[in-house]
Amino acid sequence: MLDNLVIAVSNMSLSEDFTNALREISERGFAPSGPVRTALAQEIVINPALRSHKFRRHAVAEKANAWTLGQIGSLLKPGELRTKMHDHAADEYKHFQIFEALSEINEYPSTHDFDFLLEKEKSFVASFDGDIVGFICDTLAAEVRTYFSLSAYVEPLRFLETQVQRKYNKALTKVLDDEARHIRYTAHYIDKWFRDGLELLPQLQQSFEVYNSSDWSDVRDTAEFIISHKDRNIASE
Repeated sequence: MLDNLVIAVSNMSLSEDFTNALREISERGFAPSGPVRTALAQEIVINPALRSHKFRRHAVAEKANAWTLGQIGSLLKPGELRTKMHDHAADEYKHFQIFEALSEINEYPSTHDFDFLLEKEKSFVASFDGDIVGFICDTLAAEVRTYFSLSAYVEPLRFLETQVQRKYNKALTKVLDDEARHIRYTAHYIDKWFRDGLELLPQLQQSFEVYNSSDWSDVRDTAEFIISHKDRNIASE
């Protein structure tokens, strides 16, 4: 259940209303882990060209998210949440650098620029209406999805050559620690807003539905890459 996952990762006790909201979202079909993600992660890990492609996409997504968090955070008055968001932005930029390096450590570096991810964030910021509560709900959903997407890579790393495996393990450990911290601070604010009487279930449902659909986008992106490279016999290192 989603509530148990958020509690475990964030290491905090959630209010009854927040817990019930996460359970209802789980019952509607949000699955942060599962056989599809496991199979997808293994295919990405064992195929070096696909791995470079996906980690390049992870890199650009982190860079785009860093920019958005910095922009939205700057709209807030000085205070704890603004500081948390700027710290989060700094983490995301570090993740961009980490994933960019990982995408280049084999003989099949990605040639995709993924500029559309940056353009999407620019469009979002340009139309942002000031709904910081909705933004933090979106951020929690995104961080939960990212945490479990990246966690799925860990077990298949055993298929890689030892030195490459160590590089990925070290990088993913760092990033996952950061993602857990991001889940913790966003969950803290959402929990506080629930305790203050805000009705956030509809917003959280919308946020998780959007990011749940991103899993299927990942599947399509991976399938399209494999099909477009079917004439190349690419094996793991």
